[in-house]
Amino acid sequence: MWIIKLGGSLLSSGSLNKWLSIIVEFGRGKLVIVPGGGSFAAQVREAQKKWRFDDKAAHQMALLAMEQTAHLLKSIEPDLSLTDSIKDIEEIVNQNKVPVWLPCKIIDRSQELSSNWDVTSDSLALWLAGKLKAEHTMLVKSLSASNKNARQLSDFDMVDKAFPEFVKKSESGLWWLEENDMGVFKKMLKTKAKPEDYLKSVAY
Repeated sequence: MWIIKLGGSLLSSGSLNKWLSIIVEFGRGKLVIVPGGGSFAAQVREAQKKWRFDDKAAHQMALLAMEQTAHLLKSIEPDLSLTDSIKDIEEIVNQNKVPVWLPCKIIDRSQELSSNWDVTSDSLALWLAGKLKAEHTMLVKSLSASNKNARQLSDFDMVDKAFPEFVKKSESGLWWLEENDMGVFKKMLKTKAKPEDYLKSVAY
């Protein structure tokens, strides 16, 4: 099982539909989508600046932003399956389908995660990978990692502040794909190749 986190920045690019098409056609029974918050989460940040509500409320609203993106993805690709439980994710994968994670319910019950902007969808993708014992975690973003490690990515605000610690603890392989890497990703899925045959992993 692989986790694929689709960065919210893909919502404003022309590549989202192509990524979803590849995922649905070649990723059935293998991939689990973690949606980014994208422009929905950006609106939460702007609202917090104006209304000064606390980080706990902002965190919950950001999780809802991820769920808004999930519903958007489902609308684009009806064959995707929305789910809010670990058990259902596993069942959907076993049914040879592609689940899209709705995080609010699971995260609300978790006592191990910070309720602030330090933990966003990138770290949550690794957290979910741990719960599912996923072999690999793929982050798909519009930015180039340029061989940066997890700490450097966090320093450059390309991922959240908690991300390096999640990477340090993770047993899942971590890979960074740019939005135009869909051809490489498609080839990996079609040939059942290992990510290391095509990509360089993100180190701690």
